[in-house]
Order: sequence, then structure tokens, then C-alpha cells
Amino acid sequence: MSADVLFCTLLLTFPIVASWAPLMSLRARFTRQRFARVVAILPLSISSLVLCGIATGILGLGTSAVGEEPAQEFLARLRDAGYFDTAIAYLDRTEKMAGINPSFLEAIPLEKAQTFIDAAVSSRSSAERDQQFVSAQTQLKEFLTRTEHPRLSEARLLLGKLQMVRGGQMLAAKKPNTPTEEARKNARDSYMEAAATFDSIVADLLKVLEGMKGQRIDAEKEPEKAAQRSQYQFEFLQAKMRGAEARELAAKTFAKPTEEAKPLMEEALKAFTDLSEKYDDYPQGALAMTARGKLQRDLGKTAEAIDSFQRVMEQVDVDALRGSKMEAAAALIDLWIAANPPRLDDAIRVGQTFVDDSRANESRLQEMQDLKV
Repeated sequence: MSADVLFCTLLLTFPIVASWAPLMSLRARFTRQRFARVVAILPLSISSLVLCGIATGILGLGTSAVGEEPAQEFLARLRDAGYFDTAIAYLDRTEKMAGINPSFLEAIPLEKAQTFIDAAVSSRSSAERDQQFVSAQTQLKEFLTRTEHPRLSEARLLLGKLQMVRGGQMLAAKKPNTPTEEARKNARDSYMEAAATFDSIVADLLKVLEGMKGQRIDAEKEPEKAAQRSQYQFEFLQAKMRGAEARELAAKTFAKPTEEAKPLMEEALKAFTDLSEKYDDYPQGALAMTARGKLQRDLGKTAEAIDSFQRVMEQVDVDALRGSKMEAAAALIDLWIAANPPRLDDAIRVGQTFVDDSRANESRLQEMQDLKV
């Protein structure tokens, strides 16, 4: 599996639990006790698989079904065991079965899409993987023809991510040769479709969340409404983050992004900046600061990039941000070494501090190796 395809696959299998609720300790002024209370309410995803040794939930779909709907639990077990064909056959038969929860029946296309994605992730054949993703996309579009369903925004979020994966596949299929102009254009179109999907999620959920502000939901008295609000908040922030990423990836389909796609890169930078400034109490906002710094660097905005990377280094030291902070440190060191005159003392200080404070499980990470170099 190529690096690009692996990245796109990880995009579909990124653990949602780590970034579900606001991490109130992302700013130094928040206490770790408050962070612990937030982590305690994080929901669990229903389905998991092992990809490159990482056990993770596939996008956290169906978080409310396990333990409530036997059909859902049985389906999850089939997928976990890798019996994807059997899972699809089971879904085809459930409509004729008695006693199945109507809410599960209404979400069958979504469950089929999830199954096709699981199958694609497990496949070693690029052609088979591509076909599974196409099937998943077809099922998602069928599900999204519904006008009302509590999982519509969830499905659209998955569709957008799938469109990003498809874009990555179109480019990776041509490696090790340079992608053709046709491949670049097709990938770009797929990324921009993803951006449009995420934009629609942001616009719709913004209205919903604004409407919820006046409801004064009490989490203790109305746990279901509180959970729904948290779900919408998560999907809103994920959509903003992915929309910016989709635009950045679309720009990078050009041979010379900074020359041929500068407006698109500026759009992505604006989106990352908005996310990192307005939502820095949330993991998406904190992570967006590193992406913001990288784009500023690529656009030649060196002073702004240094400021962004330094702000990343000042973020609270929690597991969810360690990888991002290591990336920022490595980028900051490169910029200081390239400065005129070189700021070698600053570069050494940042790198040495990170290496000295490294954790046992980080010694073999590529980001840590880059810092050691």
C-alpha cells in the first residue's frame, strides 16, 4: 500500500473518540481535573479493526446502537471478524426479518457503506479496494436522498472523507510515475467535491447549533439532547477541518501549487486560521494551528509560520496533540536553520527539549527521528 493510500485509509479510520468532545485543558489555564471530566463522557464507537497495528473505530458510526439493537451488534461482529460478504448478505435479508428495529432498517444503506469501507480497508488489491469504495459511495448517496434522519450529517461527513480518499487513489494509481494531467484533474475534482460536501455540513449544522443555544439544555436532566448537541458540535468541527484539508489537497494536485493554485491555498489557510483562532479549546482547532503554519511556510509567509509553530509548542502537553507538536517542532527547526543568519541555538534548544522529554512509545516515531536528526 502506497503512502498516499495509507494516509487516505487512516483518514477513514482515525479514532473519533480521541477528538469527540472539547478538550478543555488545551489551554494552560484549564486544569487536568476538568480535562479528566471531559474524557469521562466520551462515547465509544461500535466497530473496530486492526490496520497497521492500530485498533480503531471506523468513523464511530452507529455509536448508539450497540447494546440496544441485536441486529446492529451482530453486524458489528461480522465486520470485526472480516466477514464482509456475509454482512452485506445479512443486510439484504434484514428487511424481510421480523422484529428488527425500524431505525436500523432505515439506516441499511449507511450500514452497507460502512461494510464496504471496512472491506476496502482490509483489501490488498487496489482494484478491489477501489470498487469497494465506489460501492460505499453509491450507498451513501442513496442514504442521503432521505430528507430526515438523525444520522444524515454523519453520513455526509463520511461521504466527504470518502471523496478525499478517492482523490488520493486517483493520484496514487499512477505511482511511481508522475501522475498524468487527467489524473491530477480527476483527483482535484474529487477533493473539491469533498470540500463542497463539508461546506454543506458546516452551513447546516451551524444553523442547528445556533438554534440550540437558546434551549439551555441540562445535561443531567436531558442527557439525550446533550449527547445530540455534542454529536453536532463534533461533526461541525470535523467538517470545518476536513473542508480546509480538502482544499489544500486539491491545490497540491497542481505541479506547482504556489504558482498555479495560490488562491486555493489561501482559502485553505483562511479556513485553518478561523478554526485555530475560534475553536482552540477543541482538538480540531488546536491541530489546525500546525496545518496553518505549514501553509504559511509554503506560501512564503515565514514570520507568520514561525509564530504559528511557536504557538503550537505552547499548547498543553496531551497525547492527542503530541504528533502535531512534533511536526511543528521539526518545521520550526528547519525555518530557523534556513534563516539569515541561521538561528542555530534556537533550533537546537527546541529539538533537544523535545528529545529529552520524549516518551518511551515515541522513540521510533518518524516525527521523533526527524527531531533527532
